[in-house]
Amino acid sequence: MCMNDNTFSVPRQIGILGGTFQPIHLGHMDMALSALSVLNLDEVLLMPDRIPPHKDLPEGATDAQRLEMIRLSAQKYKGLTVSDMELMRPGKSYTADTLALLADRLPNAQLYFIMGSDMLRSLPSWYKPEQVCALARLVCVRRQGNIGGEEESAKKLAQTYGAKVTLFPPVREVSSTEIRTRARLGLPLENLVEPTVEQYICAHGLYAPAPIPSLTHRLKTELSPKRFTHTIGVVMTAERMAEHLHCTPEQARLCALLHDCAKELPMQEQYALAQRAKGSLLPTDIDPIVHAPAGSVLAREKYGIEDDQVLEAIRLHTTGESVMSLLDKILFLADMVEPGRHFEGVQQIRQAALNARNLEELDMAMMLAFRHNLCYIDTNHQPLHPASLRAMETLEKQSHQPKEQENT
Repeated sequence: MCMNDNTFSVPRQIGILGGTFQPIHLGHMDMALSALSVLNLDEVLLMPDRIPPHKDLPEGATDAQRLEMIRLSAQKYKGLTVSDMELMRPGKSYTADTLALLADRLPNAQLYFIMGSDMLRSLPSWYKPEQVCALARLVCVRRQGNIGGEEESAKKLAQTYGAKVTLFPPVREVSSTEIRTRARLGLPLENLVEPTVEQYICAHGLYAPAPIPSLTHRLKTELSPKRFTHTIGVVMTAERMAEHLHCTPEQARLCALLHDCAKELPMQEQYALAQRAKGSLLPTDIDPIVHAPAGSVLAREKYGIEDDQVLEAIRLHTTGESVMSLLDKILFLADMVEPGRHFEGVQQIRQAALNARNLEELDMAMMLAFRHNLCYIDTNHQPLHPASLRAMETLEKQSHQPKEQENT
């Protein structure tokens, strides 16, 4: 049942799970249902925020559409209630203000604020953290793969604000970014969202620019299943990085989708295409990397891509170059660290790439990537491509510039 903030029942134990819900997914549902059951709550309010205080609201669904998807997710579960309280309140959706309003309207209720590990750690930086801790008990659901940290965060919050924190084991981890990416590509969303939500997303064309799904389906028929799976992993990684680094998501999506479009062509065709690419082939252009310049030509001639920045990112995604744009670097790293990669050392590069929030941090991830490539080719007695050497030299110079400036 969908309720507005003027029609709340007054249960004794109330959980609140807020978020952008763009869209709501099965990870959110697991968090709400776990808290409802384990804490024996009377009700959990699923509350989409209007303006998130700590991040931008991802584009895609309108407020009304987000609310409807939450209603569709919750409709078969007793004890889950959809609240539009924050959507109806102007300005940023501060948790402290929401809890104060709930406490005023429900004076006899015990409130439980449900959150993930990242939110628990960042809570001291929130608006009025002392009020949040005073008005509600905190329920932290650990994230899969997190190694410790929650107990220490809970202890500090207890010491600083008198917070009462309950720690829950991890639930299934689902990424809203992954869901939006799959929806844009026209791929199924099973085991990510409720079936009714998937139907709603498809029926309303949410998150999907018109040309992308048709291009995705075309590539699915032209690439091997293994190559297509890798491509989707690169798209998801590139989109996530683009979101963090304020890069145009459409460009990141497009170059990632087409980066390996020439990979499975016969080598003779790859070399013929590569000869027409920007720059000339060198003797060091060996078979495994020729598909990159070849792909930049194929993307233009076969798939009709005219964006020079997208084509350049495809061309450079195997070697890099001394001058690389933000888009070039995102694709280079996304190809290297997508979830299907399992080589030794990938986790360090992956963390650096996915955690990068500015160019300096991105360049640190690039250096890790090039150093790994250098070790790999040394082991296999192969020369490093001249373009990669130039890229490494440029990154090394840039890394020393601040120190040189500080010493002058």
